[in-house]
Amino acid sequence: FGAPEWMAYGESEAESEVSLLCLLRMLRGIVRRSQCVLVVALSSCQADTPWGARVRRACDSIMMVESIDGWTEAARVQYSDYKAATHLVRLPRINSLVGHTPAVPTHLLRLRKRRLQFVEMHAPPDDPH
Repeated sequence: FGAPEWMAYGESEAESEVSLLCLLRMLRGIVRRSQCVLVVALSSCQADTPWGARVRRACDSIMMVESIDGWTEAARVQYSDYKAATHLVRLPRINSLVGHTPAVPTHLLRLRKRRLQFVEMHAPPDDPH
């Protein structure tokens, strides 16, 4: 989402970012009235920009995916069966005052028989970075 290919010809980067945020808000309204899910993926370099922060604020749920390869050697050995760790940053608060807070916000991602499996992470590593 937001790659240079999304920009209209002759449109500045700031105009393109505003257009994409309007598109995201319209899609969010359509999705709320139907029974479907919209997944928006941002690269890590886009997510760290002010525009990425605006996109995150426009989303109902946020899940960050982190590769286990960036962790320390001891943590990589301990979690060698898994491919990535997911962190639930925000869950939707639709028609409620308080959002649901999961007991375990971090899950591990494993590939089993060509299917993704989410496993709760009970004991996080000391310092994964």
